[in-house]
Amino acid sequence: MPTVHLPGALSGHAAGQRRVEVAGATVGKVLRRHVNVFVNGESIRYLSGIQTPVDDTDEVWILPAVSGG
Repeated sequence: MPTVHLPGALSGHAAGQRRVEVAGATVGKVLRRHVNVFVNGESIRYLSGIQTPVDDTDEVWILPAVSGG
């Protein structure tokens, strides 16, 4: 299963874990909106978005979206 890396701010949604293995064949199957997502260091915005395929050796990083104003 792909490994998903969570920032501390999101680890509370995974029983305090910072790394979790998840089932799913695409990024969209395992994630919520309003986060920045990278697969093997590449933003999914430049890949196939939430339809980006993942396999057992991939690493998915989730970063909270930051905005200012």
